[in-house]
Amino acid sequence: MRMIAVTGTSGKTSASYILGGVLAEAGQRIGLIGSLGVYDGVKLHPLKETTPEPDALAEFLDRMVENGCQCAIVETSSVAIAEKRIAGVEFDAVCLTNLRRDHLDVHRTVDQYRRVKMQIFNYLKKTGVAICNLDDRVTDAALHLVAHPTLTVGIQPTTCSVSGTPVERSVSGQTFYIVAGADACPIHTSIIGKEHIYNCLEAAALAIAWRIDLKTVAKGIERVAHIPGRMERVDCGQPFDVFLDRANSPETLAATLDTLRHVTSGSLYCVLAAPDDGDRSKRPALGRTAETNADYVVLTSGNHQESQKDEAFDDILKGFEKPENVRVVKDRKEAITWVLSHASPDDCALVVGQDVSTLDAINEKFVPDRQFIKHWLYENQPCVETFWYN
Repeated sequence: MRMIAVTGTSGKTSASYILGGVLAEAGQRIGLIGSLGVYDGVKLHPLKETTPEPDALAEFLDRMVENGCQCAIVETSSVAIAEKRIAGVEFDAVCLTNLRRDHLDVHRTVDQYRRVKMQIFNYLKKTGVAICNLDDRVTDAALHLVAHPTLTVGIQPTTCSVSGTPVERSVSGQTFYIVAGADACPIHTSIIGKEHIYNCLEAAALAIAWRIDLKTVAKGIERVAHIPGRMERVDCGQPFDVFLDRANSPETLAATLDTLRHVTSGSLYCVLAAPDDGDRSKRPALGRTAETNADYVVLTSGNHQESQKDEAFDDILKGFEKPENVRVVKDRKEAITWVLSHASPDDCALVVGQDVSTLDAINEKFVPDRQFIKHWLYENQPCVETFWYN
């Protein structure tokens, strides 16, 4: 079974899903381990951590072999690398999406965090291939440390091995070309944003290294219609747009809001919550990013213990220059409802979080944000029938 590690500060889940789509299109049976769960080739299982502990990891990989998987894609966090959870595993390929800053509660400094991330290449077979995003300046600077065959990706103009050329983008999708040497292929995907293009390029680069043709690559990318909580559009026929995105770092949030700004003619709303990790240093920057890039910010609760919720609010509010302009609604369901109630036609609402559950008063069960939003939209938006002559 071929082993693929996908690591980076952001984009691991999206890159893994896209890579799985491409390899599946090429006829490979895929297993996947990541933040959205474990797919063992037959069934999806819940998972509490991005990369499980060694005994659980071994069990899942064994199950994949039993189910006939030919490739296993493993999202690999910096914590997993530091704790040597992947010790004993040899990877046939490593995809590095980007190197920014994260988990400073564990690694203490940005430099140490990046050093740990680069250790992933110690687990790469001598015959393995590395896939790196050359547009990420930190990755570019660290590329000389990768002592393996390497393919690079980037967005034109660039001199990378595999490049992307954006053509058009709207709220419902984007089109771009993948260019590899003398070959090129157009791709249309319903997931928007420059970060998504980078993830597609990394999947394409690995596929090309494994002699999969570009036509198959394009079909594989296009079969991934959405990725839960990753620039996920919620469309129930409402006259404004709603997106869900994890965006748990200032850089990711800035990129997400910038993408939505360019496809939104009205106002841009942002429902923001602190990530449920221990890295408090990035919270003020998240607040500052939201204030700078959105028209309206509603601050609400995330997936924190009750004793930590006030601390999370205070941390984010420190980043706002004008905290009096921020609407604070501690109940997450009420915060989302406020935005949906106030959004006008042509506006866009971004709900940030890790698919945090909200309490549904109807059946008193916790439901994901997307389910709550869909229920509210269907219950509160007028039904507009359209016909061919309208």
